[in-house]
Amino acid sequence: SGGTTDVNEAGPTSDTYTIALNSQPTASVTITIDPDNQTGLGAGAGVAINRTFTTANWNTPQTITVTAVNDAIAEGPHISTITHVAASSDAKYNAIAIGNVVASITDNDTAGVTIVQSGGSTNVNETGPTSDTYTIVLTSQPTANVTVYVDPDPQTTVGAGAGVAILRTFTSANWSTAQTITVTAVNDLVAEGPHTSTIVHTASSSDTMYNGIAIGSVVANVTDNDTAGVTVTQS
Repeated sequence: SGGTTDVNEAGPTSDTYTIALNSQPTASVTITIDPDNQTGLGAGAGVAINRTFTTANWNTPQTITVTAVNDAIAEGPHISTITHVAASSDAKYNAIAIGNVVASITDNDTAGVTIVQSGGSTNVNETGPTSDTYTIVLTSQPTANVTVYVDPDPQTTVGAGAGVAILRTFTSANWSTAQTITVTAVNDLVAEGPHTSTIVHTASSSDTMYNGIAIGSVVANVTDNDTAGVTVTQS
């Protein structure tokens, strides 16, 4: 319809095309219409359906409705290929070559990493309370594991020691479950006054949408507990 088949994961999700025979067969012709798993034809994602033409209805077009599968994977604009195979006791139509339909799909998912700081900011104190938390989570389902490196500067630790990075892994199963990062101030002996600690994040994955994706930093506010001064003690 309209010369192309265009569907959208968000909506409108469906488009149509028709099939009909070019000549009257001598026996019924069954056409198996088989989509890939990016679209459904009414029986589910990637599930084939059948349409039968007889000696009576052979030239009446039958409509196929193509619907995009609204998955959670960030793919960008992509396609779905729908194949057709004919079976009949009419030798002219049995296994006759039939062209494919290639549907263009508009995606509605975006790869990204969302960071949410508890209370809207991250505040730690060298005396105490020394810790605060934030969470990280993916915005779409990856096609492979995504490892996020959480790397603080020496002013804080995220569980492995001052300035030592930790890893958090997201899979195609747990990608939407937020993981908590606990930030703890390093209680040094340097008088610095109120200062900050920057925690950076990088991602690696064989999913090209997530490998090296830009992720924001977390800037923790650190309250110092040291004061510059000289103590004089008389003997």
